[in-house]
Amino acid sequence: MRTTTGIFTLHKHTITFKKWNEPILLVPFGDVHRNAPLCNTEKWLESLDQMRKLKNAYFIGMGDYDDLASASEREVFASPKVHESTRQSLDDFAKAKTKELGKELAFMRGRCIGLLGGNHFWDFPDGTNTDNMLCGLLDCRYLGVSSVIRLVFASASKHTSTIAVDLWAHHGKGASRLVGGSFNRVEQMREAFHADVYLMGHDHKRGAVPVTIMEPKEANGKLTIHHKKQWLCRTGSFLSAYANNEQSYIVDAAKGPVDQGYILLQMIPKRSQANGTDDAWVDIHTMT
Repeated sequence: MRTTTGIFTLHKHTITFKKWNEPILLVPFGDVHRNAPLCNTEKWLESLDQMRKLKNAYFIGMGDYDDLASASEREVFASPKVHESTRQSLDDFAKAKTKELGKELAFMRGRCIGLLGGNHFWDFPDGTNTDNMLCGLLDCRYLGVSSVIRLVFASASKHTSTIAVDLWAHHGKGASRLVGGSFNRVEQMREAFHADVYLMGHDHKRGAVPVTIMEPKEANGKLTIHHKKQWLCRTGSFLSAYANNEQSYIVDAAKGPVDQGYILLQMIPKRSQANGTDDAWVDIHTMT
């Protein structure tokens, strides 16, 4: 059985803005493990309250919203030895917990770019799962485990330039003990696809690191070098590692705790009209 769905998607999402130089926030969140014993419920609810108050914010889910079943557990429950009535009870439980989570995330409806699937979800008999169900509750796109997303920034003033930011979001691969190894895994994504932002969850680390490349740019017949910033991001978690008399795989592996929470990316549409040119771009910063 696959650890994840193995699904890759392409997605385009348009964000209409009213003013140039006004920040738009991108909020990736994930690895909540909502009903796990070690979910930091206080931190999660505090973070939801912060997210709810953000202005001009858009959200993207990174997977593992709940802790209903791992791949090995899904394989056990898919066995024909499990009674149909037992399976129905488990389906009902998964639906109830997903509805509860949908209520917590309801404020994101209309501003959620999409939700990635993780490796902790519950499969339903009709071929869907709890991640699909959560997307239905939030009226957003299911993105699979890996998605290339083009954000198109459209000025309400009908400025005709196309401004796009390309993201590659993946639930995650690898679980390095050290921070350097964790971000090395994200940087490897640059070998496969040229994007502005790379997002990865799964290993529960949190942070954003900028890297810079050079690109040729031609204007008015003159060739110049343009410095392009790219962001390597690990999108955080809300699962605690150590609690008195609580069992955890993190304890078994002697891993350290992580800085819990989510990250914020600030995207600022900019326009320059000088020397006969009319340039538009999106300036990206981290607020993590």
